[in-house]
Formats: sequence, structure tokens, C-alpha cells
Amino acid sequence: MDTKLSKLLDLASAIIPAIGALAKDDKSEKLALAVVDVVKNVVKEDDPKKAQDIIDADPKVKAELKKQLAVIAEKKAEQQNLILEEQQQQELDAARKSLLKQEEDHKEQLELIQKDIKSTNAARKFAQKSALSGGWTSWINPFLSIVITAAFLFFVYYIAKTPLTPIGVENADQLKNEKVFLVAFGALATAFVTVISFHFGSSSGSKRKTQLQRIYGTKGAVKSNTSGTAVVTEKPSSQRTIQEKTAPVGTDHSFEAFWNTNLSHIKHFNWEELLFKGASNARFNSNTDPDPRLYPNVVPLVNALDKIRSEIDAPIKLISVYRSPAYNRNIGGATSSRHMQFDAADFVALGPTAGNSDRWHKIAKKLRANGEFQGGIGVYDTFVHIDTRGSNADWDNR
Repeated sequence: MDTKLSKLLDLASAIIPAIGALAKDDKSEKLALAVVDVVKNVVKEDDPKKAQDIIDADPKVKAELKKQLAVIAEKKAEQQNLILEEQQQQELDAARKSLLKQEEDHKEQLELIQKDIKSTNAARKFAQKSALSGGWTSWINPFLSIVITAAFLFFVYYIAKTPLTPIGVENADQLKNEKVFLVAFGALATAFVTVISFHFGSSSGSKRKTQLQRIYGTKGAVKSNTSGTAVVTEKPSSQRTIQEKTAPVGTDHSFEAFWNTNLSHIKHFNWEELLFKGASNARFNSNTDPDPRLYPNVVPLVNALDKIRSEIDAPIKLISVYRSPAYNRNIGGATSSRHMQFDAADFVALGPTAGNSDRWHKIAKKLRANGEFQGGIGVYDTFVHIDTRGSNADWDNR
């Protein structure tokens, strides 16, 4: 864009600042050219200095120019919102598919574990019954267990006292004998593990079974509850599959330390989720982590979100939390958006029982009426906004 057109665009930006930001984000320059055409048509002058003089001298010209520029800015913002909504919908669909796949995988794991434990329990009952009967079968099981354990321990002792000869040093017969020795040791090791599992149980398998049963019930069916165990965004982060990790993984992030001190009681979210940078950040790459001075602002917000999650009784995905001023401008956010203060979040609920945004915002309003938080609640077609600004506000953008 040449200097003259750039100066005319600056005139428009001075009247409506959002116009300048929107025009700079439009790499095709179509918006900038449209804005310049409006300036020329309204002011009837294409010289930037003369156009400025006319605008300063005639309030009616300035008012008309402001009116037409506002129309352009609104249309552009609507286009960006549609793009953002489409991106969020795609992300939501992908999250739902991932959740369903996770449920199917966990059900299969639970069924296999239950079959394995059922088989082991049946063998234990048989051994117990045989022991009580007093026949020869009463001693065969403990006898074999003792033999296997003793043989395994002997092999371990032998290996520790007599290191094997490295491959290639001795003749083929010795190498063959060493291979047979290793195969025998492997078989005994497997038998030893089976003995331990039979008599004492498999702690890892039982632990995994218990974890899956808490999530899906004792028969592998999804069990809704208010404890949050069925949520894919639960702590610890290693168990999450839906909410993507956007914060640095590790223990040295300042927000993690803040979370552990002030929000460790939260059931349904973890610190990394609150640093999600938004679906559009991949395109603009302008969002950042919040300034540590803003951390205290998020405490009442997270407490409110945790209560809303319990009431909805379905996994929640945060799609927009903190926005840097630059990122907020890029996506056409309100100039006074609470997201920039780190006390606002847009969210969706996932799963077949989650309902829609109408249900979510009614739950949020009920909790606010009960004094759980004070702030704004906005309902949109596919998501809900809440913030904890300290005074109540409502809007409906469906």
C-alpha cells in the first residue's frame, strides 16, 4: 500500500481504532482499500492533509464517516467471529470423537482386566477348596509355588555369582548352552510372577481396574457422577485426553506454584488448562501467558467453573481464558474484555448428557443467584462465557 493510501487509512483509524487493527490483520488489503474508498467518498478528497482538514472543520462529515466506518468494522468483526466459531465447532467435534474413543478403549481394558481377575479368583477358590478337602491336591499348589520360587531365586543367585561369558568369546556349544540357560531363566521368571500374582494379587492390575471402575462403573458402563472421575480434563494431567496441553510441562512454571498454593482443592481442572491460548492463536500467534500480577484474579473464576462443572455433570472444555491485548484485538474481542484481566472463560460441555449452551448458562445463573460468584454470564450458540468481575451482567448472543 502506498503512502497516500496508508495515511488515509490512519485517518480512519483515528476515528475508529478497531478499523486499523482489523485492516492490518487482513493480508489481502481488501479491508484497507474498502476503508480508504469510504474516506474518499465521504470526504470528497483523496489528499490526506486536505481530508484531515475537512474532517476537523465539519462535524457532520466526521459523523457520517464514523457511521460508515462502524458498519465496515462490524461486518468484518462478524466475519471473524464466524471463522472463530467454526474453528471452535471443529475443535469441539474432534474432542467429542476423542472422548468416545477413550471411553471405548477404557471399556475394553476394563473387560479384559475383569476377565483376568475372574480367572485368577476362580483358581484361588479351587486351591482353597482343595486345601480344605485334605486330599493330595491340598499340597500340590503350595509345593509347586515353593519349587518355582526356589528355582527362580537360585537362578538369580547363580547369575550374580557367575557372570555369563560374552557372546563370541567361547565355542558354539558354550554359546548354545548359555541361550538355553537364558530361555530357562525367562520361563522361571514368568512362572515366578504368576505365583506372586496368584497368591498376593496384581497391584498394578487391581489399581487400574479400580480406576476404570470409578470412571465407568463395575460393568464397564459410563457412570455419571459429581466427583469428576469421568472427566478427561481431571488432575493429574497425565490422565487427560481431551483438553490439550498448552502450558510448558514441568514444575517450574510460576502459575503452577500459584495453583498449588491457592487452588489445589479444585477437582475438575488443572493449572495447564487455564493457560490455554485459544483456538485462533495458531493463526495469529499473539497470545501469551498472563502476567503473574493477574494470577489472583483467576481464583474466584476457577472456583465458579469447578461448581458449574459439578452441576453440569459432564466434561468441560475451556476454549478461551486469558487473552493478551494484542490477541484480543486480533480476534475482534471487546476493548474492555474481561479475558484480558484473567478472570473470564468461555467453555463448552462435552458428551451425550451435557446438553446445550442454554442449559449451561441457566446452571451458571442459578449458581450465581445462590451467591457462588459475582460476574457476567453470556450465552452464545455453541458456548457460554462467565467472568468474576464482581458485579453481575447478562447478555444473549444466540
